[in-house]
Amino acid sequence: MLKQRESKVMTIAWIICGVLLLTAGAVAFTAKSKHDREIEAAAKHRSDLDSFAKKASEFDLKTDEGIKGLLAYTDEKKAELGWEEDPTVGGTVATLVSKAKTSQDMLAEKKEEFGRLATIEGTLRDTASKTPDDLLKARRSLETLVSRVEQYGDEDQFKTRVMAAFKIVDRAVLGRLRDEAKTLANGGTDKQRAALVAYTKAEDEATRLLDKAMQAKDEEIKTYFTTQYREITDEANAFVTAVFTPDVVEKTPWTDILTEDQKKHWQNYGFTGFRLEGGKLEAVGPAVGSSTYALMAFPDQGGFRDFDLEMDFTVKGVVDVGFRVGKRFDNTVELYTLSTTSQEPLKAGQTYTLHATYIGNKLSGTLTPADATLGAIESSWTKNRKGALGIQVREGAEMKISRLRVRELRNAT
Repeated sequence: MLKQRESKVMTIAWIICGVLLLTAGAVAFTAKSKHDREIEAAAKHRSDLDSFAKKASEFDLKTDEGIKGLLAYTDEKKAELGWEEDPTVGGTVATLVSKAKTSQDMLAEKKEEFGRLATIEGTLRDTASKTPDDLLKARRSLETLVSRVEQYGDEDQFKTRVMAAFKIVDRAVLGRLRDEAKTLANGGTDKQRAALVAYTKAEDEATRLLDKAMQAKDEEIKTYFTTQYREITDEANAFVTAVFTPDVVEKTPWTDILTEDQKKHWQNYGFTGFRLEGGKLEAVGPAVGSSTYALMAFPDQGGFRDFDLEMDFTVKGVVDVGFRVGKRFDNTVELYTLSTTSQEPLKAGQTYTLHATYIGNKLSGTLTPADATLGAIESSWTKNRKGALGIQVREGAEMKISRLRVRELRNAT
C-alpha cells in the first residue's frame, strides 16, 4: 500500500510538473509571439514613416496643386502615423509643410498681383475715356508692382508688361495735366488762378518724369519726355509772364523773411559765424585757405517758383546769391555773384539794395548803387523751376543783411 501511495504521489507530481512546464512553454511562446508582433509592427511603422516621408518630399511645391496635395496628405497621415512625434521624420516633414504654406501664401499673392496688373492693363486700353483720377489710381496701383519686377522677371512677361503699362500711363497722365492747364489758360481772367495751379502740377509732373526717363536706358522715352518738358515749360513761361505783369507784382504783398517767426525756416552750413537776430542777419564764411564754401538758404522746405525779392546788404569778399536752389547749389541754379574783388567791384562796407524778379524763365536784377551790372537772364530749360533762396559765401567772405523780403507770386507746391 505504501508503494502504491508513493507511486500515486509521484504520478501527481509529474502531472503537475508537466502542467507547469506546458504553462511555462505557453507563456514563453505567447511572450515571444507578442514580442515578434511588436517588432514586426515597429518595423512596419518605420517602413510606413519612411515611405510617407519619401512621398511627402516628391510633391512639387512650386505649383498650387503640389502644395495642396502635400498639405492634404500630411494632414491625412497625421493621426494614422503620428509623424509629428517621430524624431527622424517629424522635423523633415514639418519643414516641408512650413515651406508649402509659405509657397501657398506667395502663390496667392502672386495671383493677386498678376490680377492687379491685368486690371491696370484693362484701364489703360482706352486712356482717352478715363478720368484723371482713374489714370492716377492705375499708376499708384502700378507703382506697388515695381518691387516685384525682379522677383517675377519675365514670367508671363510680367516685367515687360509693367514697363509697357508705365509708358502708357505716364504719358496719359502728363498729357491730361497739360491739356487741363492749356484749357484753363485760355479760359479768361476768371480761370487764371486755376491755370497757375494746373501749370504748377504739369511742370512738376514733367520734371518728375524727365528725371525718371534720364535714369532709363530707353532713348525713345528720354527724347519723348525731354520734348514734353520743354514744351510744357515754354507754355508755362509764356502764361506766367502774361499773368504777372508789373502791376500785379506791385500789388502783391511783401513777406519779411528775417523776422523771429521765420528764423526756424533758415538753414546754414559751413559758417565760422552765423547770427539772425532783431531782423538782421550776419554771416562769416569759411577761413581763407579752407577751399570750402558756406551756404545759407530759405526756406528749409519747398521754396519759390515765381517771385520778386529785395535785399539790403553789405559784403566783403565774394558771395553768390542763387535762386530756385534745389538739393545742390550747382549749375541748375541761376545766380548773381556779388564781389568786392571782381572787375566791377562793390565797396566793402557800402550798403546795397538788390532787387531781383524771377518769373517763368526770366530773371532780372538791379543793384543800387549801380556799382555792378546784374542784368537780365533768360534761363535754359536745364535750370531749376522752383527752390529756395540760397546764398553761398566763399572763403574769407562776410555778409550782413539788414532787410530781406519776398513777394511770392507762385509757390513751389
